[in-house]
Amino acid sequence: MRNLIEFLWKNQFTIIFLLLEVVGFFLLSSTNSFHQSKLYSASVAYSGKIYSINQSYLQYIGLQEENARLREENAMLREELFTRPINKNLQNKTFETIPATVIMSTFNRGSNFIIINKGEQDGVKSEMGVISTSGIVGRVIHVSDKYAAIMPVLHSQSITSVRLKNQDYFGRCKWNQFDPEVAQMLDVPNHVAINEGDTIVTRGSNGLFPNGEMVGVVISASKDPSEGFQEINMKLSTNFQNLKTVYLIKNNFKSELDSLTNSINEWDAK
Repeated sequence: MRNLIEFLWKNQFTIIFLLLEVVGFFLLSSTNSFHQSKLYSASVAYSGKIYSINQSYLQYIGLQEENARLREENAMLREELFTRPINKNLQNKTFETIPATVIMSTFNRGSNFIIINKGEQDGVKSEMGVISTSGIVGRVIHVSDKYAAIMPVLHSQSITSVRLKNQDYFGRCKWNQFDPEVAQMLDVPNHVAINEGDTIVTRGSNGLFPNGEMVGVVISASKDPSEGFQEINMKLSTNFQNLKTVYLIKNNFKSELDSLTNSINEWDAK
């Protein structure tokens, strides 16, 4: 109490001055219409600014929620597309999708990577295929509780089984580590006619991707007479330099396919 009294005594003139300023400002604004109008305009402008900031924040939060909802709906629609060719009387779904957001990625290295915000707690497992709205992305290689790492097509060790959509000749999709927009399709015989603009899609042979997922479009092809095969350059359908939303593919029958493949490999090894 004593400290408060000493503070008031030492600052008495300053406190009195501030009180007189407040009283004078109040009297001026209440008796002078010009100043009253200016004060009101200032308060409206200030309130409007605060409201605008608040609305922008609410819209931002709303857009985040709307984007999450749209990702979920997109995932459901993709599941329907994946299962459409299957007999409608079958209750089992072959493929399911999990939407995720890219939180970190590279595209200018020899071995690139992608980190997403979904992990084991969301049902993500290693060896899941990953796609975008425009085409394939890669496969899951590491999973933690809340995050997962993806080996994209733009990786020195990435190999994907693909086929020419209109001719059904199949081969391997591999990246030569130069251009993040261009990959190569290998093992296609020289006698196969390749035209610029031909579509390349997934073959679906290893269970990572459904058959027919978009991979890229042919931009050039060169034949190697000594090998008997040609190298096809394709423009990748997925833009890895601006990748935000991806969909992880859960193949409900992949374990069965893997078991059968392993049995064949063991039989061949005998």
